Amino acid sequence: MFKDVKNPRWAGKDHAQIIFDVMFTEEEGWVPFVASPDDCTTHGPLLYAIAANGRLVEETQDSEEERILRGEMDPWEGHRVIGGEIVNVAEMERQAEAELGRRLASMQTPQALAEAEVNPETASRRKEKLSALLAVKGQPGWPLKVEWPEDGDGKN
Repeated sequence: MFKDVKNPRWAGKDHAQIIFDVMFTEEEGWVPFVASPDDCTTHGPLLYAIAANGRLVEETQDSEEERILRGEMDPWEGHRVIGGEIVNVAEMERQAEAELGRRLASMQTPQALAEAEVNPETASRRKEKLSALLAVKGQPGWPLKVEWPEDGDGKN
């Protein structure tokens, strides 16, 4: 089973799991272990119960998420606290960049380029659309809230 445990901390705001550093009898070093009341191991529910009832330490530490939301810790890299939630800004930026790339690519098809070449009105609309798309990164809400320009057909 295990020889020793240390550093109990909640795995999330819901307090459904506790993370420990555990020294198992068959291991040489400390191993991270996540315990829950309905864990499939025999020692998981035991460790959870001991820590949750305060018998392992005076008080099980709050999760990193709880500490970040209280302002005791900086958010993880690429994340920010917005409206009481931890937001993965890096992922949202990746998604917004991908959408921007998709929209720009749709304007670079051979047909779109040929139409702009032969029709001055089409070229002018294309230039306006490109300018509007390139300006989205300058919006105050980028990348969390993006107002995509309409494509001229009333669609975004």
